[in-house]
Amino acid sequence: MKRLPRILLLSLVAGITAGAAVTENHFTACSLLGGAADSVCGARIQSDGSIVLAANVSAGPVAVSASGATTAGKGMVVRLTPGGTRLLSARPVADEVRDLALDAQDKDLRGQEFTGRLSSGRANAVRVKNGTIAAGADGSLFVGGTAASGLPVSFTPPGTGDYAGGGFLLGLNPALDTRLFCARLQPGAVTHAVDVRLVNGKTVVICGGSTSTKPEPFWTQNAIQSEAPPNSGFFAVFTME
Repeated sequence: MKRLPRILLLSLVAGITAGAAVTENHFTACSLLGGAADSVCGARIQSDGSIVLAANVSAGPVAVSASGATTAGKGMVVRLTPGGTRLLSARPVADEVRDLALDAQDKDLRGQEFTGRLSSGRANAVRVKNGTIAAGADGSLFVGGTAASGLPVSFTPPGTGDYAGGGFLLGLNPALDTRLFCARLQPGAVTHAVDVRLVNGKTVVICGGSTSTKPEPFWTQNAIQSEAPPNSGFFAVFTME
């Protein structure tokens, strides 16, 4: 019988010792927030000890304090004093929020929603589940995935038709309020990988993924391989001025 390393045997039998007890005297705040079907989805502590929450709030004092804001929706960034004992501000940012992150300057990082849109005005599916997200040096954001028809396409490769869906690459400015581009690479494709880097003063973007499972045209330029069967790999590189 193969003998396990001694250090592994020790880790298997080692117990967890009891730590210091937490009592009610350790809590500086424990508070309810909002109304029915509301929730706190993200929480961060800033470097000065103040508290930032990502919360969906439709009722209560936090909702009232934000009622004068122009942004609709109950998704808010809520700021509290150190210890969480007093409300500093509540800023609506979206119809709904799910998480929160802070940058190096303790500013809350913004999110954005993106969907395809049919001619009827109804939303259509956009998926990043098997895709990815990358950020540029200036904070710009690049999202790769696959989508049904209705993408706000700004570039489709020549000879690939006018279907506004498939493997895509979306670029957003650092404030996440302006699309830099939305490129549809091939109907039926899926973009899995994205990276971006500043090279010699220019932003170079690469994306890769898998082509359609159907025999659909795929545009190539300066390709190291110009032909492949359906459901093959692909990559594309381009430079932004």
